[in-house]
Amino acid sequence: MNRSRKTAAVVVVLAALGGAATIGAERAGWRWNSTESAPVGLWQVVRRAPADGAWVTFCPPNDAMFQEFKARGYIRGGPCPGDLERLLKPVVAMEGDVVTVGDDGVTVNGALLPETELHTQDSRGWPLVPRVVVQVVVEPGDLWVVSNHSPLSVDSRYFGPIRAGSVEGTAVPVWVGR
Repeated sequence: MNRSRKTAAVVVVLAALGGAATIGAERAGWRWNSTESAPVGLWQVVRRAPADGAWVTFCPPNDAMFQEFKARGYIRGGPCPGDLERLLKPVVAMEGDVVTVGDDGVTVNGALLPETELHTQDSRGWPLVPRVVVQVVVEPGDLWVVSNHSPLSVDSRYFGPIRAGSVEGTAVPVWVGR
């Protein structure tokens, strides 16, 4: 076997091993977050019911809004229906909580969440249509997820509640940055 064939064989083997390791880590619940909506780094998803304040990972619905979010680059392709990536967001409101979305931000049970102002355009100047509501009582089976980690996080301010049944699990930071 000549040198170029040996090199090619090593590259193929290393790629296969890397792919197998990635699949194994995914099945074990390890996730790498590189988005701006949550601290960048390694998270572990555990099978635990969503709780207020917990970070959760979930598949967004495969609908026109999320396909538009993907086309704009807000979310990437991934393992969820419609080739959508899993999202990682903190739970801010659960069944029975009162959520108000206004120009100054999101309030839950009367408390304003810091750094949750609504934006009418994204960083490219494209319009964002916030889900402006006067007041909503979170229904059974729904969760509100809002990230104040990034001012332009696309979350329940723009797409409304998510179904608790879409939650894969609670994401626990293992090794993350700011």
